Amino acid sequence: MRITDALLGEHGLFYGLFGEISTAMLGPKCEIETLARALSSLVVTHAELEEEILFPALREHIGQMGPIEGMEMEHRQIEELLDAIPHTKDSLETQQLVQELIDICVAHFAKEEGVLFPLADQMLDEAQQEQLGRRWAERRGVNLEPMGCAA
Repeated sequence: MRITDALLGEHGLFYGLFGEISTAMLGPKCEIETLARALSSLVVTHAELEEEILFPALREHIGQMGPIEGMEMEHRQIEELLDAIPHTKDSLETQQLVQELIDICVAHFAKEEGVLFPLADQMLDEAQQEQLGRRWAERRGVNLEPMGCAA
């Protein structure tokens, strides 16, 4: 599995979760906070995987500046919002922060899907993409080895 395919697959899961959170925002603050905590755990580990696996490989080709720096800045912005959500005073403030978080994540993912992942596809050969994908799978606990059929 290529690293860009793995990360893109995670984006698909986030889009579904964003929809559930948007629906939950009509309900009590505790429900929103519960979903935001789940989102927090997933988004933080997703960002960590990008920063530990994909970004260093891309930096070898494009250097420190450019899209990677922007992605890392947005990761910090997302983390700040995630940290602020449990400290909101009421449902309206929680809803506003969660909506801002979703909006930033969707825009961030669009940049990854439209710029960063295609850049990785251009600059990283298939073997390197696969090797990075194996590192992703190891960190996520995903078994990429095919299961044999018992005779």
